[in-house]
Amino acid sequence: MSNSDIKENSLSILKAITSNEEVKIHFQDSLDDNFFSFNKSSIKGGDYNLPLAGCLTDNRPLLDLSCAFTLFHDFDKRSYYSSQQQEFVDDFEKIRVSHLIEEEFFGCAQNIYKKIECDVDYLDTEINSKTLSVILLDSLINKQKFPVIRQKSAVISNILGKIEPKLLKLIKDLSHDLQNQEEFAKKTIKIQDLWEKSLENERKEQEKKENSEIEEGLSEKDRRNIQNIEKNSGDDEVNDQNTHENEVTTEENEENTIKSEEGEAKSDKKDQETQSFSENSNKTNEYQIEFKNPYQIYTSKYDEVINPQKITDQEDLEMLRLELDSKLEDLDKISRKLTTKLKQKLLSKKFQNPNPNDLEGLLNRKKLTSIITSPSPRNIYLENIKNNLNDTVVTILLDNSGSMRGRPIIMACLACEILAKILENFQIKCEIIGFTTADWKGGRAKKDWEISGKPENPGRLNELRHIIYKSFNQSFKKSKVNLGLMLKEGVLKENIDGEAVLFAKSRLINREERRKILMVISDGNPIDDSTNLSNEEDILSDHLKQVVSNIQKQKQIEILAIGVGHDTDDYYQNSITIRKIEELGDAMIQKISGLL
Repeated sequence: MSNSDIKENSLSILKAITSNEEVKIHFQDSLDDNFFSFNKSSIKGGDYNLPLAGCLTDNRPLLDLSCAFTLFHDFDKRSYYSSQQQEFVDDFEKIRVSHLIEEEFFGCAQNIYKKIECDVDYLDTEINSKTLSVILLDSLINKQKFPVIRQKSAVISNILGKIEPKLLKLIKDLSHDLQNQEEFAKKTIKIQDLWEKSLENERKEQEKKENSEIEEGLSEKDRRNIQNIEKNSGDDEVNDQNTHENEVTTEENEENTIKSEEGEAKSDKKDQETQSFSENSNKTNEYQIEFKNPYQIYTSKYDEVINPQKITDQEDLEMLRLELDSKLEDLDKISRKLTTKLKQKLLSKKFQNPNPNDLEGLLNRKKLTSIITSPSPRNIYLENIKNNLNDTVVTILLDNSGSMRGRPIIMACLACEILAKILENFQIKCEIIGFTTADWKGGRAKKDWEISGKPENPGRLNELRHIIYKSFNQSFKKSKVNLGLMLKEGVLKENIDGEAVLFAKSRLINREERRKILMVISDGNPIDDSTNLSNEEDILSDHLKQVVSNIQKQKQIEILAIGVGHDTDDYYQNSITIRKIEELGDAMIQKISGLL
């Protein structure tokens, strides 16, 4: 049967079941042919988007599921749930409509159940909305006809029963509310809340256990210091409401700063576009470096200093953040260990050894014998001296090139989160910036160059994109959703490291703090095909070397680098290379605590 025949027959079935002659079907290769991946958003009015199947039989289950949503789901009901809650509800909603269609179209329901029977085997046993919905399905169907569903439900129920037995009853009780979509959703949210609460309790217990093991080697004073830091962190969250207006103002100021920087880039456009391309040019600065030809920028009018909200909408960011959270769940144990390690290292920096020659202070109990036996005892006072951590500022500059896609960017996000949260607890200002390009192979900048006749040695030929994931004055709680952008398809492109380092330097140098630290995380040499092919060899690498060398000589900023699977020693004096991505968190903590 041809694709046109499949489409025609599918359309006839759809019209017959939904009693709507105006419906349309669109088959898309990009959609996953899986019950648990199906999303009701593929149904938009009279348009039905379905995965392309090899035959009508294969296509029928998801077609029937689409019909079930049309007949038994009210798309017009307004939802006040968060995107995370809505995703949880939607997985249970699929089970609800699948069962309801059984009363009117028995065959449709059986087709859907058979599809679930095939797809459920591919679900792992991790407890989430998809696996929990299988328990509800198991309570509604003929278990003899669908043994695989029953087996998977039994495994999930067994795991769940050991963690939170109440949930089993609540899930099965949903069968009483199948006719009421709104009530069904409300009770599903209660299930989610209880599940998340049980997870949080389990996480705290596990963290408490691990911390107790680590703290066995700590002194009593260090234990008290860690408790104080955690208490202060909790107080910050309680006071969040009181500081909300200040944070809003800060974010507005940050937005204005970004717009100002964009404006400055545009105002310099003419100067940069009319730079001399002759070999006689001998100007030298951080942007124009005298090698074979000075480093130049053909045009900067397309460059961007941008917030994630300008790249995608808030709802998409929240969904990407959820995806990132799910990927970070497997790394939770690593996260807790790294967090404890960084706290310990910062505490050791915050409270230095006492000055033994002080004439007053806290009495050192170990010296009590000297006080009694000696007429003029020395070194008897003990006093903690605070380090100048509060006079320090840190920028994390993260390579957002395409080669970081996958596990490297996940580990980078995890390490950035740990650093940002702990530094914030110690009142150390921190900024997270991603650097990439707005297009592949030059984009609009290269087109302008081609239109102008392709003059020789044009310099950098691409559109820079600097992404501010977290600004200095923004709390991590407000900005953590931004890190999800790194998972968005098409964001990670090429990397022009030299100009990215200069950009980060320009933001750091204006800070009032005495110590300024720039940490660069990159997985390779600077690469931009359009620039490399249109100029002398190694133009981007040479530029990066010169930029870093200047910063190191000036000593206004302490710069360090971590190479992910790539040696960065050629560029940075203070650098480390990791060969396994799991080592990234440890390397970042080792380097940053070494400087602090």
